[in-house]
Order: sequence, then structure tokens, then C-alpha cells
Amino acid sequence: MTSVKDIYSVSNCLSEGPPGWIDKWLHNEMFVYDSPELALSVVPEDNKEKYTLFAFKVAPLIFDTKGEEIWCPPKLKVSPLPANFTLQGYEAVNHPWTPYFECSPLSCNSMAVEYPVNEHCLVDELDIALNMARKFANSEPEPGPYFVVEVWKGE
Repeated sequence: MTSVKDIYSVSNCLSEGPPGWIDKWLHNEMFVYDSPELALSVVPEDNKEKYTLFAFKVAPLIFDTKGEEIWCPPKLKVSPLPANFTLQGYEAVNHPWTPYFECSPLSCNSMAVEYPVNEHCLVDELDIALNMARKFANSEPEPGPYFVVEVWKGE
């Protein structure tokens, strides 16, 4: 993990939102926001520089100890990804009992030592992320199921 400079994790345990964000109930059913503007609206004006804006795309697959199957996400009214967002990498993250993603074994369980992660503790190839999700679903460094998520950063 010596190449890791920062962690761009989808997991809620490492990437906390602004204080009181959940109480505003502006998030969608996946506990994220439908647009960058909506996400930024929950950040206090005097704290904006402390937060980085990310967008996530979830692969339509769910991985658990029984294998993998097609996953149909809830109907959301998400705005198109703005052109100023860049792909940072992929991760496999669990989504067990809570309405939001919980843990990324890459960063939460130090599994990054077993994979070719980039400077943000993400993998650069979708195939590697899919294989990670399969492995994590079976070995359960954290209870599953698992999803593969593209991580995009706003500029």
C-alpha cells in the first residue's frame, strides 16, 4: 500500500458526510444524491473546502456466497454525470444491512496489499474489481453482499 496517497472510498465507515446531512433527507433511496448541486447543498458554507465531491456508478450485479446475479437498482432520478468528473477507479464494497454502502475491504481490511491499487486505494480495471467482489463475497472480510462501484471525482 505504499503507493496510496489518499483513500477515495465508497464506504461509509471511512468517508463521512457533513454533520446533519442525513437529517435533511435530500438523499435518494441509495443514500446518495441525485445531483452535484444537491450534494453540495448539505455542506455548510464555511466547511465546503473540507469536502470532495464524488459520484458513483454501481454495476448491476450483486455478489454473495451463492455466486453472482443481476441486480436491479431502485428507480432514481439521477442527473447525468457532469463532464468535469473523472474516473478514479473501482472498488468492491459491501452493502449488508444498512441502506448505504458500509465497508471496502481494500481500505477497511487492508486487502489493498493483495491488489494493484492506485494512489486512491482503488483498482484501475473493472475486471480486477469484479474478481475482488467475487473473492470478498466468498471469503467475507466483511459480511456481504458485495457490489462493484466506479468512483468518479468532481473537479
